[in-house]
Amino acid sequence: MSEITPIDAKAYRAHLFVKRFAPTTINRALISLMLFFDTIGGTNPFRNLTMIEVVEPASVALSKTEWNAVRRCAEQAARRDHGLALALATLFRYAGPRVSEVAALQIPDVQISARRGLLIIRRGKGLKHREVPLVQEARAPLDAYFIHRHHLAERWRERAKVRGETVPSWSIWPDGHLFLGQRGPLLERGIQEIIAKLGQAAKLSSPLGPHDLRHTFAKALLDPAAYGLDRPRCRFQRFSTCWAMPTSQPQPSTRGSRLMTSLV
Repeated sequence: MSEITPIDAKAYRAHLFVKRFAPTTINRALISLMLFFDTIGGTNPFRNLTMIEVVEPASVALSKTEWNAVRRCAEQAARRDHGLALALATLFRYAGPRVSEVAALQIPDVQISARRGLLIIRRGKGLKHREVPLVQEARAPLDAYFIHRHHLAERWRERAKVRGETVPSWSIWPDGHLFLGQRGPLLERGIQEIIAKLGQAAKLSSPLGPHDLRHTFAKALLDPAAYGLDRPRCRFQRFSTCWAMPTSQPQPSTRGSRLMTSLV
Protein backbone atom coordinates (compact mmCIF):
# COMPACT_ATOMS: atom_id res chain seq x y z
CA MET A 1 0.00 0.00 0.00
CA SER A 2 2.91 2.35 0.68
CA GLU A 3 3.84 2.18 -3.00
CA ILE A 4 0.63 3.94 -4.07
CA THR A 5 1.25 7.65 -4.67
CA PRO A 6 -0.97 10.69 -5.39
CA ILE A 7 -0.03 10.23 -9.05
CA ASP A 8 -1.53 6.76 -8.95
CA ALA A 9 -4.68 8.18 -7.34
CA LYS A 10 -5.05 10.71 -10.16
CA ALA A 11 -4.51 7.97 -12.72
CA TYR A 12 -7.26 5.91 -11.12
CA ARG A 13 -9.60 8.88 -11.24
CA ALA A 14 -8.78 9.36 -14.92
CA HIS A 15 -9.51 5.65 -15.49
CA LEU A 16 -12.97 6.10 -14.01
CA PHE A 17 -13.52 9.04 -16.36
CA VAL A 18 -12.61 6.89 -19.34
CA LYS A 19 -15.07 4.22 -18.21
CA ARG A 20 -17.80 6.91 -18.26
CA PHE A 21 -18.97 6.36 -14.71
CA ALA A 22 -21.41 8.88 -13.26
CA PRO A 23 -19.84 11.70 -11.18
CA THR A 24 -21.51 10.46 -8.00
CA THR A 25 -20.13 6.96 -8.59
CA ILE A 26 -16.61 8.31 -9.09
CA ASN A 27 -16.77 10.49 -5.99
CA ARG A 28 -18.10 7.57 -3.93
CA ALA A 29 -15.21 5.37 -5.05
CA LEU A 30 -12.60 8.03 -4.28
CA ILE A 31 -14.08 8.78 -0.86
CA SER A 32 -14.17 5.07 0.00
CA LEU A 33 -10.49 4.70 -0.89
CA MET A 34 -9.62 7.82 1.08
CA LEU A 35 -11.34 6.43 4.19
CA PHE A 36 -9.67 3.07 3.68
CA PHE A 37 -6.17 4.58 3.57
CA ASP A 38 -6.97 6.56 6.72
CA THR A 39 -7.47 3.27 8.58
CA ILE A 40 -4.10 1.76 7.64
CA GLY A 41 -2.02 4.81 8.56
CA GLY A 42 0.78 6.44 6.64
CA THR A 43 0.41 8.86 3.74
CA ASN A 44 -3.03 8.94 2.19
CA PRO A 45 -2.71 9.42 -1.61
CA PHE A 46 -6.43 10.14 -1.93
CA ARG A 47 -6.66 12.73 0.87
CA ASN A 48 -6.05 15.84 -1.27
CA LEU A 49 -7.51 14.49 -4.50
CA THR A 50 -10.09 16.85 -5.99
CA MET A 51 -13.58 15.42 -6.24
CA ILE A 52 -15.87 16.00 -9.20
CA GLU A 53 -18.17 18.98 -8.77
CA VAL A 54 -21.59 18.54 -10.34
CA VAL A 55 -23.14 21.76 -11.63
CA GLU A 56 -26.90 21.67 -11.15
CA PRO A 57 -28.97 23.09 -14.03
CA ALA A 58 -30.56 26.46 -13.35
CA SER A 59 -34.26 26.48 -12.56
CA VAL A 60 -36.45 27.41 -15.51
CA ALA A 61 -40.04 28.62 -15.42
CA LEU A 62 -42.53 26.45 -17.27
CA SER A 63 -44.54 27.76 -20.16
CA LYS A 64 -48.33 27.74 -19.98
CA THR A 65 -48.45 24.63 -22.18
CA GLU A 66 -45.88 22.80 -20.07
CA TRP A 67 -47.66 23.65 -16.83
CA ASN A 68 -50.98 22.47 -18.23
CA ALA A 69 -49.34 19.16 -19.17
CA VAL A 70 -47.91 18.77 -15.65
CA ARG A 71 -51.26 19.56 -14.08
CA ARG A 72 -53.07 17.03 -16.26
CA CYS A 73 -50.61 14.33 -15.20
CA ALA A 74 -51.12 15.25 -11.55
CA GLU A 75 -54.90 15.07 -11.99
CA GLN A 76 -54.59 11.65 -13.62
CA ALA A 77 -52.45 10.42 -10.72
CA ALA A 78 -55.07 11.53 -8.17
CA ARG A 79 -56.78 8.13 -8.30
CA ARG A 80 -53.58 6.46 -7.13
CA ASP A 81 -52.19 9.01 -4.65
CA HIS A 82 -55.48 10.58 -3.51
CA GLY A 83 -54.49 14.01 -4.82
CA LEU A 84 -51.07 14.26 -3.14
CA ALA A 85 -49.12 15.12 -6.31
CA LEU A 86 -51.75 17.61 -7.43
CA ALA A 87 -51.79 19.34 -4.05
CA LEU A 88 -48.00 19.62 -4.04
CA ALA A 89 -47.70 20.81 -7.64
CA THR A 90 -50.38 23.47 -7.33
CA LEU A 91 -48.98 24.65 -4.00
CA PHE A 92 -45.55 25.24 -5.54
CA ARG A 93 -47.05 26.75 -8.69
CA TYR A 94 -49.51 29.16 -7.08
CA ALA A 95 -47.81 30.01 -3.76
CA GLY A 96 -44.09 29.57 -4.46
CA PRO A 97 -42.80 28.03 -1.21
CA ARG A 98 -39.42 26.33 -0.95
CA VAL A 99 -39.34 22.54 -0.81
CA SER A 100 -37.91 22.63 2.73
CA GLU A 101 -40.80 24.84 3.81
CA VAL A 102 -43.38 22.46 2.34
CA ALA A 103 -41.74 19.46 4.03
CA ALA A 104 -42.05 21.25 7.39
CA LEU A 105 -45.71 22.23 7.01
CA GLN A 106 -48.14 21.25 9.74
CA ILE A 107 -51.89 20.97 9.12
CA PRO A 108 -52.68 24.27 10.93
CA ASP A 109 -50.21 26.06 8.63
CA VAL A 110 -52.71 25.83 5.75
CA GLN A 111 -55.95 27.65 6.44
CA ILE A 112 -58.69 27.31 3.83
CA SER A 113 -62.21 28.69 3.70
CA ALA A 114 -64.77 29.02 0.92
CA ARG A 115 -63.42 32.32 -0.41
CA ARG A 116 -59.86 32.59 0.82
CA GLY A 117 -56.84 30.64 1.96
CA LEU A 118 -53.57 31.28 3.75
CA LEU A 119 -50.23 29.47 3.76
CA ILE A 120 -48.17 30.16 6.89
CA ILE A 121 -44.41 29.67 6.62
CA ARG A 122 -43.25 29.68 10.22
CA ARG A 123 -39.56 29.10 9.63
CA GLY A 124 -38.47 30.16 6.18
CA LYS A 125 -35.01 30.92 4.91
CA GLY A 126 -33.16 33.10 7.40
CA LEU A 127 -35.75 32.22 10.10
CA LYS A 128 -38.28 34.50 8.39
CA HIS A 129 -41.99 34.14 9.06
CA ARG A 130 -44.33 34.94 6.18
CA GLU A 131 -47.93 34.39 5.20
CA VAL A 132 -48.86 33.73 1.58
CA PRO A 133 -52.43 34.02 0.24
CA LEU A 134 -53.74 30.92 -1.52
CA VAL A 135 -55.70 31.38 -4.72
CA GLN A 136 -58.53 29.07 -5.74
CA GLU A 137 -56.26 27.00 -8.01
CA ALA A 138 -54.23 26.00 -4.94
CA ARG A 139 -57.08 25.82 -2.43
CA ALA A 140 -59.22 23.27 -4.28
CA PRO A 141 -56.53 20.52 -4.53
CA LEU A 142 -55.45 21.13 -0.93
CA ASP A 143 -59.05 20.94 0.27
CA ALA A 144 -59.46 17.59 -1.51
CA TYR A 145 -56.19 16.29 -0.04
CA PHE A 146 -57.36 17.25 3.46
CA ILE A 147 -60.07 14.60 3.21
CA HIS A 148 -57.47 11.92 2.49
CA ARG A 149 -55.19 13.32 5.19
CA HIS A 150 -57.98 12.90 7.75
CA HIS A 151 -58.39 9.28 6.65
CA LEU A 152 -54.65 8.74 7.06
CA ALA A 153 -54.86 10.00 10.64
CA GLU A 154 -57.57 7.45 11.37
CA ARG A 155 -55.54 4.70 9.72
CA TRP A 156 -52.41 5.44 11.77
CA ARG A 157 -54.51 5.65 14.94
CA GLU A 158 -56.05 2.22 14.30
CA ARG A 159 -52.65 0.79 13.44
CA ALA A 160 -51.16 2.03 16.71
CA LYS A 161 -54.13 0.68 18.65
CA VAL A 162 -53.77 -2.82 17.16
CA ARG A 163 -50.04 -2.89 17.90
CA GLY A 164 -50.42 -1.38 21.36
CA GLU A 165 -48.21 1.55 20.42
CA THR A 166 -48.46 5.28 20.92
CA VAL A 167 -50.02 7.18 18.01
CA PRO A 168 -47.23 9.06 16.18
CA SER A 169 -47.51 12.79 16.80
CA TRP A 170 -46.90 13.56 13.12
CA SER A 171 -49.96 11.52 12.08
CA ILE A 172 -52.65 13.03 14.29
CA TRP A 173 -55.44 15.28 13.08
CA PRO A 174 -55.59 18.27 13.06
CA ASP A 175 -52.12 19.05 14.43
CA GLY A 176 -49.77 16.65 12.62
CA HIS A 177 -47.64 16.99 9.51
CA LEU A 178 -49.58 18.01 6.43
CA PHE A 179 -48.00 15.79 3.78
CA LEU A 180 -47.44 12.14 4.66
CA GLY A 181 -45.74 9.35 2.75
CA GLN A 182 -46.10 5.61 3.26
CA ARG A 183 -43.90 5.49 6.37
CA GLY A 184 -44.24 8.95 7.86
CA PRO A 185 -43.86 12.64 7.08
CA LEU A 186 -42.96 13.32 3.46
CA LEU A 187 -39.36 14.56 3.35
CA GLU A 188 -37.73 16.91 0.85
CA ARG A 189 -36.39 14.05 -1.24
CA GLY A 190 -39.81 12.42 -1.44
CA ILE A 191 -41.40 15.68 -2.55
CA GLN A 192 -38.74 16.17 -5.21
CA GLU A 193 -39.31 12.65 -6.52
CA ILE A 194 -43.06 13.22 -6.81
CA ILE A 195 -42.56 16.44 -8.78
CA ALA A 196 -39.87 14.82 -10.94
CA LYS A 197 -42.23 11.97 -11.87
CA LEU A 198 -44.83 14.52 -12.96
CA GLY A 199 -42.26 16.09 -15.26
CA GLN A 200 -41.43 12.70 -16.73
CA ALA A 201 -45.10 11.87 -17.24
CA ALA A 202 -45.63 15.25 -18.92
CA LYS A 203 -42.64 14.51 -21.18
CA LEU A 204 -40.89 17.79 -20.46
CA SER A 205 -37.60 18.45 -22.21
CA SER A 206 -35.70 18.80 -18.89
CA PRO A 207 -36.10 17.35 -15.38
CA LEU A 208 -38.78 19.05 -13.28
CA GLY A 209 -38.19 20.14 -9.71
CA PRO A 210 -40.12 22.10 -7.09
CA HIS A 211 -37.91 25.15 -7.71
CA ASP A 212 -39.00 25.18 -11.36
CA LEU A 213 -42.61 25.51 -10.24
CA ARG A 214 -41.53 28.21 -7.79
CA HIS A 215 -39.98 30.14 -10.68
CA THR A 216 -43.15 29.61 -12.69
CA PHE A 217 -45.10 31.22 -9.86
CA ALA A 218 -42.79 34.24 -9.98
CA LYS A 219 -42.95 34.56 -13.75
CA ALA A 220 -46.74 34.37 -13.76
CA LEU A 221 -46.86 37.06 -11.07
CA LEU A 222 -44.59 39.39 -13.04
CA ASP A 223 -45.94 38.57 -16.50
CA PRO A 224 -49.49 37.20 -16.14
CA ALA A 225 -50.23 37.80 -19.81
CA ALA A 226 -47.84 34.96 -20.69
CA TYR A 227 -50.22 32.59 -18.86
CA GLY A 228 -53.42 34.18 -20.10
CA LEU A 229 -54.11 35.84 -16.73
CA ASP A 230 -55.03 39.29 -15.52
CA ARG A 231 -53.23 40.91 -12.62
CA PRO A 232 -55.59 42.98 -10.48
CA ARG A 233 -53.80 45.62 -8.43
CA CYS A 234 -55.11 44.23 -5.13
CA ARG A 235 -53.83 40.73 -5.92
CA PHE A 236 -50.35 42.04 -6.72
CA GLN A 237 -50.27 43.94 -3.43
CA ARG A 238 -51.18 40.80 -1.48
CA PHE A 239 -48.35 38.78 -2.99
CA SER A 240 -45.84 41.64 -2.91
CA THR A 241 -46.10 41.75 0.87
CA CYS A 242 -45.05 38.08 1.07
CA TRP A 243 -42.08 38.52 -1.26
CA ALA A 244 -40.73 41.81 0.12
CA MET A 245 -41.65 43.60 -3.09
CA PRO A 246 -42.47 47.33 -3.29
CA THR A 247 -46.08 48.25 -4.03
CA SER A 248 -45.62 51.85 -5.16
CA GLN A 249 -45.41 51.12 -8.89
CA PRO A 250 -41.58 50.71 -9.27
CA GLN A 251 -39.88 50.18 -12.58
CA PRO A 252 -40.43 46.64 -13.97
CA SER A 253 -36.72 45.85 -13.85
CA THR A 254 -36.52 46.73 -10.15
CA ARG A 255 -39.65 44.79 -9.33
CA GLY A 256 -38.44 41.70 -11.14
CA SER A 257 -34.94 41.76 -9.71
CA ARG A 258 -36.26 41.95 -6.15
CA LEU A 259 -38.65 39.08 -6.63
CA MET A 260 -36.12 36.82 -8.31
CA THR A 261 -33.61 37.61 -5.56
CA SER A 262 -36.12 36.43 -2.96
CA LEU A 263 -36.42 33.10 -4.80
CA VAL A 264 -32.81 32.13 -4.19
